[in-house]
Amino acid sequence: MRLVALGVGSGFAMDQFHSNYLLEAGQARLLIDAGTTIRYSLAKAGVTLRDITYILITHFHHDHAGGLSELLLKGYWTFDEGIHKPHLMTVVIREEQLQDLEATLAPSMNNQGMTWRDFCHVVFFEEGEYEVAGVKLNCIVTDDLHCEGMESYALRIEE
Repeated sequence: MRLVALGVGSGFAMDQFHSNYLLEAGQARLLIDAGTTIRYSLAKAGVTLRDITYILITHFHHDHAGGLSELLLKGYWTFDEGIHKPHLMTVVIREEQLQDLEATLAPSMNNQGMTWRDFCHVVFFEEGEYEVAGVKLNCIVTDDLHCEGMESYALRIEE
């Protein structure tokens, strides 16, 4: 298991990227949050979209989810030797966050007969312990702790 900090900056970071992380465990790569600087931090870390299996969104502030639609669009519109081979990533959220996810993705992705659901898979993460590629992820509900009225969760990661 390896945890890579893709940034250490605040919500308005100018040069240290947002606090997003990449958890590598076996063949699985879990992107933890996808702020607006994510395309730059992934490129600097040498990570391609095809490397990413899951995207866990802890809450829907711009520094944690503002780059999500771009990642999903770029993943979908990938080609191999001129043949369209979409890479649909799985977005992991709490069920209570579905309305926030739709509000984030729909404005830029619902067009030309497609909706945001055509560009990704969605699975729900509820409070409790999960195992992914031999790594224990404990989802801890943190509603209202970071921001009043915002559904959110934290992760405890154990090998």
